[in-house]
Amino acid sequence: MSNFTGADSKLQIGLEATYGVFDTVTTPTVQLEFLSESLHQNNTNVESEALVGAVTTPYFNIIGTKVEGDISYEVHPDKFGELLYAALGVEGTSTLNVDVYTHEFTAISGGSSLPSVVVVTDKKADVFAYTGMKIDTLTLETDPGSLLTSSISLVGQQELLGESTAALAVSTLNPYDFNDMKIYFGTAGTVAATNIDEATSMSFNYSNNLENDLYTADGNDYISEIDYQKRDITFDIETLYNAATNAYRENNYKTGDKMSVRIEFTHPVLAGATEFYKLTIDVLNAVITEAPNDIGGPDRMRIPLSFRALEVGTDEAITITLQDLLATKYSA
Repeated sequence: MSNFTGADSKLQIGLEATYGVFDTVTTPTVQLEFLSESLHQNNTNVESEALVGAVTTPYFNIIGTKVEGDISYEVHPDKFGELLYAALGVEGTSTLNVDVYTHEFTAISGGSSLPSVVVVTDKKADVFAYTGMKIDTLTLETDPGSLLTSSISLVGQQELLGESTAALAVSTLNPYDFNDMKIYFGTAGTVAATNIDEATSMSFNYSNNLENDLYTADGNDYISEIDYQKRDITFDIETLYNAATNAYRENNYKTGDKMSVRIEFTHPVLAGATEFYKLTIDVLNAVITEAPNDIGGPDRMRIPLSFRALEVGTDEAITITLQDLLATKYSA
């Protein structure tokens, strides 16, 4: 009997054109450099409580099924657009910027549905496909000496066996890392432009707060199409503690005044002749929700700042921009 390891597994994703086509697997288009996954079918069970004098229950039924789990992966400059579109839901027109293209992703609203994806993964005993999947949360995090990693949690419809992976190329570019990052603070309602070069770590969380238990009398056991509720967009930035960073505690945290934040990753490899690959997160209106300035010992003092994005007026709550070589839209 052979023993399985995850060392040479594959995990691929693709955007679905239509949600809820049973027993149909869309061909994936992106192979992720994944670190781990926990996708699996989850059953809702019910058992009989009839008083029949038995030692235990005589009946056990599955009355609902869904698939859910997480995927953790490294963020490569050319393998992230489909996930951003699936998580946020809106992609603007691809725009030429000198010799590269920019793609802007914003949060969906107005009753439109989030895109769904298929995930295909080789689990050695079989190749599994997970269909009708929607992204509940997307995270990003990095700290000194580490790569930029992301994780997504998903909820969806079917787990299918006997599928196959597609012939997809992996990225030839290194993932983003901590040294590619710059963080900027600014005045609310404007793009942040003051570089905070004292930052020591960053973590970001975008949550769609999906429904995850919607079952209707539609003649099958599968979860019905779920969708977003009120979004939570939060992030944590730890910086060295000094007079400059303390000013944000005094002027924004203690007063509740809004500010803007930009988190930017610039890859060291040129995408075009003069422009680099970039990943940029812009929040035009954010509040600091936590800013403890505690002394934990004799080490250099730091201040962890926790932020929450707001939707103010016509400003987008969040805009995430990719700069790369793809001329078409990721959602096309």
